[in-house]
Amino acid sequence: MFPASLLIIAVVIFRCAVGASDDATRLMLANFSPLAAMTVCSGAFFPRKWALLVPVAAQILSDIGLHLMGKSISWSFSIVLVVAYVVIAAVGLLAKKPFTPSKLLGASLVGTLLFYVITNTMAFWQDPGYVKSLAGWVQALTTGIPGYPPTYLFLFKSIGGDLFFTGLIALFVTRAQAAPAAEAEEEPAAEPTEA
Repeated sequence: MFPASLLIIAVVIFRCAVGASDDATRLMLANFSPLAAMTVCSGAFFPRKWALLVPVAAQILSDIGLHLMGKSISWSFSIVLVVAYVVIAAVGLLAKKPFTPSKLLGASLVGTLLFYVITNTMAFWQDPGYVKSLAGWVQALTTGIPGYPPTYLFLFKSIGGDLFFTGLIALFVTRAQAAPAAEAEEEPAAEPTEA
C-alpha cells in the first residue's frame, strides 16, 4: 500500500527533524504534527488493519529514531500515545462510510480533543507538579504548570495542525487512490481479433 508507507516515512522524518531542531523551533512546533491527522486519515481511507498499523508504526519508528539521535523518550508515555492513536483511528473509521470531507474534518477535530484529554490526563498522573485532584486535572487541561506555556495553547496548535495536515493528507491519499482508476479508464479497449 504505497500511500501508507509513504505517510509513515514522511511522519517519521517530520518528527525526527523537529526533534533534532533547536529548543525554540521545538517549542514553536510543539503539537503541530502530522501524526494525529495521519491517524484519522488512516481510519477513513485505509482498510481496518492498516488504519491501526500505520499510526502505530509511525509512532514507534519515530520514537526509535529520536532515541537513536540521543533524545530522551518516555516509553511509558509512548505507550499512552499508541493507545491515543488507536482511539483516533477508530474515530477515523467512523468517517469512512459514507465519506464526506466535512465528516473527515469533524473526525479530525474529535480525534484532536480526545488525544488532548488522554495525553494531558497521563501528564496529570505522571507529573508531580499537579495536585492529584479534580482541580489538578482541570489545571492539566487548561493552564498547566506555572512557568510553562498554558496547555490550552497546545490544544489550539493541535487543532490547527491536525486540520491542516488532515486536509493535506486527504488530498494526497484521494489523488493517489484515484490515479490507478483514471489510468484504467484512459487505456483503450482491446480491438477484437478476427477468427
